[in-house]
Amino acid sequence: MRMGELPEAESLLSNAIKLGHTLPALYMNRATCHRAMGNDRAAVADISEVLRRESVSERDFMFATRWLIDLDPSLAHQVEEAPALDRLKPNVKLQLATDMMRSRKALPSLICILRRWKQLIPDKQLEINIRTRLILSLIALRRYRDAITEIEQLPRSTQEHEAVAEAFNYAIAIWGEKDVPPRELFQTVADLHRRGEGKGGPNYHQCMALTFWILGEERMAREHLDQSKRFPTANPKTQFSCWRYLEASPAEFYADVSKMEHLLRGGPVAPEFMTEPPEVELLLTNGIKLN
Repeated sequence: MRMGELPEAESLLSNAIKLGHTLPALYMNRATCHRAMGNDRAAVADISEVLRRESVSERDFMFATRWLIDLDPSLAHQVEEAPALDRLKPNVKLQLATDMMRSRKALPSLICILRRWKQLIPDKQLEINIRTRLILSLIALRRYRDAITEIEQLPRSTQEHEAVAEAFNYAIAIWGEKDVPPRELFQTVADLHRRGEGKGGPNYHQCMALTFWILGEERMAREHLDQSKRFPTANPKTQFSCWRYLEASPAEFYADVSKMEHLLRGGPVAPEFMTEPPEVELLLTNGIKLN
């Protein structure tokens, strides 16, 4: 749709809504017009209306969630309270969790959602995937003891890449709690990596770079950091970054990897999320629930 056609489309959709047509798709389409015209406040209002509906397609629900997190993540509680939330298919639930992990401000609500889902889902593998996202979210909010408790409740993984991820997250959580990187735990991560095939995506190599830097293996750290930079910036998908412990756009992920290069030059010695101004305290100050 061309820019000149947007006001007319918005007007037609508004008239339909005034006449009593209240399908969620109408609000979602009008939100699209508002956002394209730079009227983010009106877009958020329509997105909120979509999330309040009992009957909404998974497609519209997911778009509404993504846009809410992009435009005003402080309203993530609307996703948590949405009537249609628990009816999403399992794979859609996992994608929604990934989308909400784009913003730290959305994590308190996501944690509540994931804790509810892990009690409701009978499929063991899906429960593990839900719990893994819960662990990542807890670490991102520096709730290290809660994350450690969740990790200790995970069944022992038989998959090499899952075992590496669990060991890495556990080492990070202990680091955050003790304020000192636990070399023996990062050595476990390195040993698991060496026993496996050593293959993985950008985030895997980013985690290995941090692991080997802590162990003093600079050459291995550099090799993995170089591998992690091969994430194509034209790819629209997000990638989890262990530097911020959030999902990151290609540009954000590349920026995180560039910051990590300073580690090899004697720069900061901890991931950014451990040392940046504590947004968690701001969330608490603003009265947003964390339990």
